[in-house]
Amino acid sequence: MFAPNMMKVMCLTRTGHSHNALREIKFVESSNTTSGAGNMKLEISNNRTVSDIQDDFTNQFPFLKLEFYKVEKHDASPPIKKHLPSSTPLRAAGLRSDGFFDINHEMTVGELEKIFAEQFGLLAQVSRNSGGVWLETKMTNNWSLHKQNEYGKEISNPANRDFPQR
Repeated sequence: MFAPNMMKVMCLTRTGHSHNALREIKFVESSNTTSGAGNMKLEISNNRTVSDIQDDFTNQFPFLKLEFYKVEKHDASPPIKKHLPSSTPLRAAGLRSDGFFDINHEMTVGELEKIFAEQFGLLAQVSRNSGGVWLETKMTNNWSLHKQNEYGKEISNPANRDFPQR
């Protein structure tokens, strides 16, 4: 089937009111293959808001932040990426289908953002806390969520910073 250090990432989406379709997204390497450990199940549905998803995500990754955007097009001008307030219902954010999303700690930021876009129609961006400042992770999209969170924890902890001696 797959190597012991690999974990399936699955996405359950509702394509209609009467049935569910389970889609395999990809295999991701995992140092932890025990059931449930290192994973979170995220419900994506029309009755949830951006804030609901952000809270679930931040509970698992306290040094990461998940922001949502919507692309707006006006006549001949270039598309504009508009930040969505946390009170925005997912249906207004562009949600195409309801479902459950299993997030593995070893999943990369790029994989997470891609699944939000392709499976749910949601434009998501992960940012990392860096000493009280939130930085987009575009340059480190290939890092795992765990690595991003640990780096944010390390850099945000004042005991870990080097200050010049006087």
